[in-house]
Amino acid sequence: HNCQYAARHKLPKATWRHVKEADGEYVSNSEYVRTLIRRDKEQRIESAAEIGLIRAKLIQAEQS
Repeated sequence: HNCQYAARHKLPKATWRHVKEADGEYVSNSEYVRTLIRRDKEQRIESAAEIGLIRAKLIQAEQS
């Protein structure tokens, strides 16, 4: 996972790891990756909820 992230963002693995660790935001690569995964899941849940709300409003608008 770590190498894929670094490759996708065109950063050497050590560079992004050291930047994040220097910020004191993460203590390890695995913690950083877990945070990215958690954020992704949260965004997908929020997106699904928003889509459901939009669909409900569209249905309501069509019926009125």
